[in-house]
Amino acid sequence: MSDLPAKLRQLRNERKITQITVAKAINVSKSLIASFEQGRLIPQYETVDRLDTFYGTGDTLSKMSADAVAERERQRDRQQRQLPVFDSWADLEASATMLRSFQPLLIPGLLQTEGYALATLESSVTLDPTDIHRHVTDRMARQEILNSPKPPRFMAVIDQTALRRKVGTPLIMRDQCDALIKACLRPHVSIQVVPEDAGAYAGTNGPFVLATVGPETYGFVEDQLGGRVVDVRDEVDLLMRAWDEVKLNALNQRQSLDLIARMAETWK
Repeated sequence: MSDLPAKLRQLRNERKITQITVAKAINVSKSLIASFEQGRLIPQYETVDRLDTFYGTGDTLSKMSADAVAERERQRDRQQRQLPVFDSWADLEASATMLRSFQPLLIPGLLQTEGYALATLESSVTLDPTDIHRHVTDRMARQEILNSPKPPRFMAVIDQTALRRKVGTPLIMRDQCDALIKACLRPHVSIQVVPEDAGAYAGTNGPFVLATVGPETYGFVEDQLGGRVVDVRDEVDLLMRAWDEVKLNALNQRQSLDLIARMAETWK
């Protein structure tokens, strides 16, 4: 790869002229010439053509500029490549050191009671009814992640709607609310609730989960067909922005647990 900044410095130094002289000659600012020579900016089109004319370099600088632009685009492409691939979300979840889950309509799977999970899965039209109990068993097994010797930091934000929506029976809902309060006795688990009066906010666009594995963060977006792993950096960044916005609308944990306790009393 050619070094355009070094070439520009070389040409100017060979002529023993200042950046101000070059700037005046091609009708740009001295700070712009400095940016070109330091590699902060790449001269393009008319500017680099005027530099070729000024230095008498034919189209050498123009070609070097085009190469520099192409290399910058290749670097961007490399940065946008997918993160390392995992076989499934379950593998990511099990490997995570931190999990952040947002649910606007239901309780997150890792915090569901067995009765709540069964009622939720029974309402699905995309699952084979004969597999429901297997899915419940699998979901309960996944929860052992939070009971492992080195559990991930688990942060959940749920909408108050999830506490009001009757899933199964009132007893199931009361047990589920009690289970949420109990879950927060573990130091690595936190739950916050977005109150109903928050109005429209980023979370109303749907549920998602973020899993941090080593230095990387992955996302999972749920839908009717089960959802998809998000492993493209730009998309993960958008989910992280959504998480920050969701958190801004949530009550703190103490207020959230008080609200959950009040909601439990409504399920009689």
